[in-house]
Parts: sequence; C-alpha cells; structure tokens
Amino acid sequence: MADSAFKKVQIQRDDTAFDAYVVGKEDAPGIVVLQEWWGVDFEIKNHALKISQLGPGFKAFIPDLYRGKVGLDVAEAQHLMDGLDWQGAVKDICASVDWLKANGSKKAGVTGFCMGGALSIAVLLLPFMGFLHLNWQTLPRPKHLFKLILENLITLLGFQM
Repeated sequence: MADSAFKKVQIQRDDTAFDAYVVGKEDAPGIVVLQEWWGVDFEIKNHALKISQLGPGFKAFIPDLYRGKVGLDVAEAQHLMDGLDWQGAVKDICASVDWLKANGSKKAGVTGFCMGGALSIAVLLLPFMGFLHLNWQTLPRPKHLFKLILENLITLLGFQM
C-alpha cells in the first residue's frame, strides 16, 4: 500500500479541525472507514484502499479521531481509546459524511473496525446514514458509548431525557 494514494484533507466542525485521508474515485459513493483503537495506521489505510477498489469503486474516507496519535502497543492504544471524546468522535463522523456528500459522493455510509465498529453503532441511529457495516473482534464497552447510543435512540423515538 502506498501512502501516496491518499489525499490528506482538513475538516472543520464546530470549533475544532481534524485531518482525514481520502482515496478512491471522486464521484463514487463514499465510505467513512473508522479506525481500530490503534489510530490511523498502516492497517486501517490498507483496509480503506481495498474498500475503495471494491466493485465499481468507492471513495474511502478515514477521519483521524486521535488527531495524529497512534498507539504502538496495547497499553498506549488503551490509553488513547480511554481518552477519546466519544461524542466529539461521533460529530467528526457526521462531519466526514457531510464532507463526502459535499465532494461528489451522492451516498455515504460508515464501516468500522473494533473501536470503529462501536462508533458505527453510535451513528447508526442518525438520520443521514445510508448503511452500516461492523468489523470487530472485541467491542469496547465504555459507559459513554452506551449512553450516547441510548441518547440517540431516545432522540430518534422522540422522547426527552
């Protein structure tokens, strides 16, 4: 996999900005590819490249949820995941879908690996989502994620917390 296949873009949302990596056909359906707890590393870029080459072609988009940090061992990856702003990560994912739709993708969806699979569940109930695909071996269980999923479900059903 060549890093040169990826285009680095910066996404602005609310009062923050984050980097993302894009690969694939410009006008193809978009897929937000969410990282494992390691961060945006060789493995997740390799997955995104392969996804972009499936079937007629896709535009794969990797938001950097850790803002440039990568876990090099289990303890560091655990520390990075524990420190993740889960609500902010969901907002980053929404901004990623918005970017894809504003940049040639008529449809967009989300897939995630391990921690990214958990985040895919968190955005499942949001109305913009066209499809969802999960890939995980062990699903992280932070209490913030389940609260976020419950809040989205309650909002979807029209109840107040």
